[in-house]
Amino acid sequence: MTKKLKLAALVVASACATGAAVSQAASVDAGKTAFASNCASCHSPSERRAWSNTSSAIRKNTGGMGYLSYLSATEVLDITTYLANPTTTDADRLFNWAEANYPSLLAPRATSQSLAGYLVRYYSQTNTYVGTANGQLYFFDANHPAAGIVPLGSVSSWLNTAGL
Repeated sequence: MTKKLKLAALVVASACATGAAVSQAASVDAGKTAFASNCASCHSPSERRAWSNTSSAIRKNTGGMGYLSYLSATEVLDITTYLANPTTTDADRLFNWAEANYPSLLAPRATSQSLAGYLVRYYSQTNTYVGTANGQLYFFDANHPAAGIVPLGSVSSWLNTAGL
């Protein structure tokens, strides 16, 4: 097993060991969907709202928002996370975190692009790729193509591990 694949396996083992104890991370993607279904008829995504202000407005029926009391605290957190980051995705948040935490493996910093059904970032210095598809995170080392595309787990579990 190559050094890079060993590192990827170690990171995955660490995520599995710690991920269960971490609470659900806020999801930009889920927040975008929840905002569109519950808030967009009255609000614009350009309106920035803190979680405490949004949950308070729902609880106090400010502006008639009491009808949204069926939303869970997680859904409200997802919505406010989306409003704070309306032009990003969960994958981009995770990629940014990974680049900051694994610079020797993921360098130089890259931009996301679509490739064969994946949202990927290519790292020219290390000739590696990190990508997501269908809520899963993957790693590919082009220096060792026989190893194939290595599944690293769900994006949501990685967001939890990263504390995002």
